[in-house]
Amino acid sequence: MDLPVWVTVIVGRIIGGFVTGFVAGALLASLLITHSTGSGLSQSTTLTYSLVIACAGAVVTGVVTALLLPYMSGCTVAIGTAVLASFVGELVPFVGSAVFMRAALDSHGYSSFTLLAGVSPLLGLGLSAVGVLLTVWMIQSSTTIGGSRRGPNIDLYSRARQTSLDEPPSEL
Repeated sequence: MDLPVWVTVIVGRIIGGFVTGFVAGALLASLLITHSTGSGLSQSTTLTYSLVIACAGAVVTGVVTALLLPYMSGCTVAIGTAVLASFVGELVPFVGSAVFMRAALDSHGYSSFTLLAGVSPLLGLGLSAVGVLLTVWMIQSSTTIGGSRRGPNIDLYSRARQTSLDEPPSEL
């Protein structure tokens, strides 16, 4: 298809998020059934399960991205590299949201909750965009084209194209 790499990463994140969301919902339902005492889950348990779900999401997203990349963008990347890049991309919103939430809850005022409710959607969107950018950067820096170990020549739209040193540059 010759699409930019960032489109493939976003499609991979959507598919990986759908699969991971389904698994997370099933895990949460089983946890609520086993912890039916009415007290809910502790903060450390919730954080642990959230981190496990984020790691599982990174693995699924990385595998999906590595499998889609040759078909959508015309370049390949190792599955381990794609999983690592997806893990970094998943942790940016996770850690950023945790830091922002901790800072907002430590200031004991009503203005912090108003700020939290008003800014959190924009913060989540911005941190997700930074996560996608880091994932794309990591994948693009390690992609191969046509079996060569040389990295891609990136054009204006971040599409990787194969060029040879012997051939004159083609017109865009």
